[in-house]
Amino acid sequence: MDKLDKKIERLIKRAKKLHDKLEANRLLYKEKEAVVGEILELGVKEFEMENFKMEVVDQFAGKNTKFKPAAFNRFELAFSALEESNG
Repeated sequence: MDKLDKKIERLIKRAKKLHDKLEANRLLYKEKEAVVGEILELGVKEFEMENFKMEVVDQFAGKNTKFKPAAFNRFELAFSALEESNG
């Protein structure tokens, strides 16, 4: 096996691993979509917990079209860390 064949084999093995990981993550995207849907049904727009804040972001808020190179949902959740208060 020459260098080119070894490189091709290495790249194909890497591509297969990436493919398998992406397929597994599809299930996570579906679950995330379901969870976001439940949050929207409850009417929650933002929520603070002890160390982070969650906000619902409407990706279409300013316009009717949005371009993104991958899967895209109208509503997303944004998370930000809360600073600890030194009380």
